[in-house]
Amino acid sequence: MNHFEAAEKFNKDFDRTTWHDETLWWVRQKRDRAAFAIPEWEALRWGMYSIRAYGIDELNPSDSTAGNGPLRGAFRTRGDM
Repeated sequence: MNHFEAAEKFNKDFDRTTWHDETLWWVRQKRDRAAFAIPEWEALRWGMYSIRAYGIDELNPSDSTAGNGPLRGAFRTRGDM
């Protein structure tokens, strides 16, 4: 069964999709409450994103030349997030 077929089967089960949607919404609300309780959240988020982007960009094993990875120059400003 491929992903499309599995999704079709999943979506036919109303009770399961309702539970899934409600659970995801609850988890997202919980995450947002925790994030907004920390005044430095956006600064931390940006810092972690920058570290991750650097690691992917500079250490990409599929690219033989460090520094020319798939994220080179991408999302380098806060406005891009």
